[in-house]
Order: sequence, then C-alpha cells, then structure tokens
Amino acid sequence: MNRIRTTFEKLRTAGRKALIPYITPEFPFEGITLPLLQQLEGGGADLIEVGIPFSDPLADGATIQHSSEVALKNGATIRKILDATNRFREASQVPLVLMGYVNPILHWGVDRFLSDCRRSGVDGIIVPDLPPEEASEFKTACERSDISAVFLI
Repeated sequence: MNRIRTTFEKLRTAGRKALIPYITPEFPFEGITLPLLQQLEGGGADLIEVGIPFSDPLADGATIQHSSEVALKNGATIRKILDATNRFREASQVPLVLMGYVNPILHWGVDRFLSDCRRSGVDGIIVPDLPPEEASEFKTACERSDISAVFLI
C-alpha cells in the first residue's frame, strides 16, 4: 500500500480534511524546490503536488502558466525535479504527486519515467491531458510501478 492511501485512511479515521499544496519546482528561483518541499511538510502538508513545468500548459490557469515559464527559465527539468523528490524522500514520508503533461512523459518513455519516479519517492502522477478512457496502458504501467494514477474528472 502506498503513502497516498495510508495518508487518506489516517485522515478519514481522524475526521480530517487533507492539506494538499501545489508547487512549481524552481519557482520563483533556482534551487528553491527542496527547501520549499521541506517547509510545506513543516507547515503541515498531508500530501504535496509537484508540477512538472511545461512550455505549453494548456490545462493550467494563468498563475501556473506563469510559474512554469519562470521555472523553465530557471532550469527546471524532470531530472532536477526527481533529484529534489529523492532528496526530500530521504527524510520525509509525506506523499508526493507529480502533475505533468503526457508529451514529456512519452518522450521520457512511460516505463522509464514511472520507474524513475518510483526510485525518487514519487507516489502518484496526474496527467491532465490524458483522459481516463484513453489511459488503460498508462494505468497498467502505473500499477506495475506502484505509482497511483490520479485523474481529474
């Protein structure tokens, strides 16, 4: 059972709602990702959603579009993000969910991407431009990697 399910079971038992902040890595400046994750944990985050900056974030609003643009200028990459989640995971059990678009994941290679996520302590993935009804192969790959596929419906 992964950290997401365990966390939500504990919250349900305690009658609590989840605090789930979202961050754009390397925004507003380079090197902020790990310290920000640590501060969010210290501030009581139950789960943290980490965006993967993308040059064409159509499913996002103006704020995340802007933060993604700045993050990319600051050198944000999937590798940097996974390095930060890996370092965060060394001292934390707070669940991490990445949110990213399907094209960079396909370019990376779905199985390789999910394997790298698993090794880096990522618990789930949201792909807003991949409809659930078109995601059977992705869901199967997530199950093999013990990564939760989270759909926005």
